[in-house]
Amino acid sequence: MTNATPRRAGRVVVAVATALGASLVGLSAAVAQPQAVTYYTVTNYNSGRCLDVPESATDDGHGLEQYSCNGGRNQQWALQLVDSNYYLLVNLNSGKCADVRQSSQDDNAVVNQYGCTRSPNQQWLLRAAPAGVNGVQLVARHSAKCMAVANASQSDKAGIVQSTCGTTAAYSQYWQFN
Repeated sequence: MTNATPRRAGRVVVAVATALGASLVGLSAAVAQPQAVTYYTVTNYNSGRCLDVPESATDDGHGLEQYSCNGGRNQQWALQLVDSNYYLLVNLNSGKCADVRQSSQDDNAVVNQYGCTRSPNQQWLLRAAPAGVNGVQLVARHSAKCMAVANASQSDKAGIVQSTCGTTAAYSQYWQFN
């Protein structure tokens, strides 16, 4: 009988080690798997039109616009986490980031696409909308201003700019990720 306890203890240790080893193997396999990137169409709350890279351009400095949603690669955007609150907005077609031109602090500064550098003028906070508005504000880290459609336009090809958050025509500052 004195041998039964060590054997039983030995079996328990082996069982725990086997289970732990199996769970670690599963964990390392899960960690090694790349995560799929999710792309969204980003629709302006005011106009119902999508954030668009005109003519599927791939060059740096090309200004963004809104355009009727068509599901094109130039209208698909991924959110890439920079830190706990800020994201890069990366276009599927060009691989470039939404960027406030030349880090401007001014209202109506153009939002264009530019190679992703993770600089503050490419980092966007997603701020929740007030009750009754479906969407978020995209707030530039460097200026604390919101991405908006110029002049609150509802037309195709209207430019995308930054403007002081919550100002006149603020609905043009809200965006939906679909």
